[in-house]
Amino acid sequence: MVTLSPPGGLTVPTGLPEPPLALPRDRRLVVVSWTLDHGRDFDEACLIARRYDPDVVVLGLLREEHVSVAARLLSMDAEHSGRTPVTADRIAVFVRPDGALATPYNHRNPYLRDPGVPPASVSFALRDAEGARLPGLFNILGVHLGRSPSERLLAVEGFFARRPAPSRIIVGDFGEAAADEKDAAGTPVERLLAEQGMLDVARSLGTPAAMRDTAGELLGLGARYPAGRRCRLYADTHLAPAAVHLEVLPGYDDVSSRRPLLTVLDLEALRESVTAAHEHQAARKIQRFQAGTALRTERIAREQAAGLR
Repeated sequence: MVTLSPPGGLTVPTGLPEPPLALPRDRRLVVVSWTLDHGRDFDEACLIARRYDPDVVVLGLLREEHVSVAARLLSMDAEHSGRTPVTADRIAVFVRPDGALATPYNHRNPYLRDPGVPPASVSFALRDAEGARLPGLFNILGVHLGRSPSERLLAVEGFFARRPAPSRIIVGDFGEAAADEKDAAGTPVERLLAEQGMLDVARSLGTPAAMRDTAGELLGLGARYPAGRRCRLYADTHLAPAAVHLEVLPGYDDVSSRRPLLTVLDLEALRESVTAAHEHQAARKIQRFQAGTALRTERIAREQAAGLR
């Protein structure tokens, strides 16, 4: 990748990155996620995201009026989170219209009384190599958690109270970086996500590029967001092995106070995982129906024997 060294010591990529691993284009799903500063420089962020040839782009803290402009800049379809009376910020999920993901469904309510920024929850069907829709749904949840520890926990609990699909990725700014929030099992949010079967993909991969600090330098202000990996990507246990590369991208600290994440998933492994999870869920539904039918049959037989029918 060709780089320049401009004033201030930043490294600004000027060309397309080398594809991580030896995956051909039709075998990978590329996700770029980036939390912006309330929409500042969103157009620049879109131009940068396009360099990585993404299938999905998740942008946090956009204004609603920015979403349609960003969709045009990215040449993608857009879905965004619901409205709330406490903030004008939105989280938007953009998807390549001719890519591997089909028929997006936005799970937002039109108006939410949320204490912070509502999540963007969008489910997709996957297409096979010939373009046919596969069974099962794959959900992407874009999040921005608040500063209060209690609000963060309530928000994450809410994610699992209304799980829209058995296969899910959660990505965004989780708001946790302070060392005093951690214990041996991680932060409260990390522990709750682990209890729900979600894996931190960067930690699973364990590469230096994946474990970089996601807090960028605030140029000219002499300040810095709390160090650490505030911005993270989680995947369900069965889905996480499909993620073959994650990188915190340096060199764009003039655009946002958080650094973008580049995630690459093995598309064939993703298809197999989503299909298997769908089949498992369908089998459980059949089991529950059969168990309920057996219980009813037994109850009716008892009532008949007792002369109640």
